[in-house]
Amino acid sequence: MNKASETIVGAHTIAGRPILIQRTTWKNGPGLSYDILDADTHECLTGESFDDYPTDEQIQAVLRQERANRAAVFYPKTDLDTLPCIEVAGVLTYLYLDSEGVLQVSIHLDTTDPGLVRPDATVPLRVMVGDDIVFDDSHQSSAGEGA
Repeated sequence: MNKASETIVGAHTIAGRPILIQRTTWKNGPGLSYDILDADTHECLTGESFDDYPTDEQIQAVLRQERANRAAVFYPKTDLDTLPCIEVAGVLTYLYLDSEGVLQVSIHLDTTDPGLVRPDATVPLRVMVGDDIVFDDSHQSSAGEGA
């Protein structure tokens, strides 16, 4: 698909961060799509474009995601008592080769940022191996719903 035009159609400041809304019109494609851009750098912050002009809630969600992912920290193994770990939004994910030569993944949710924790104290989680989803409860509003 080819882009016919890209136009800035909105400007917002959310939590002190200026952002722009860009509308893209497609030739021989689905029509319109909307992306959120950093107002200073024009970097696209949207992982997946919106079909309609994004709501304030959608904009805030994109900015929360952007902030958490950019603040990710890697902790390397530094001694016999530590394991390599990545921290995103307070969630600690250990990925290491264990003593049996098995690649192990361990996700620790006890320090999750409160904004991610659902009312029932669970955290939306999707686990993928390659492109295959092996676990996903991200669409449940709380544990047990929809079961």
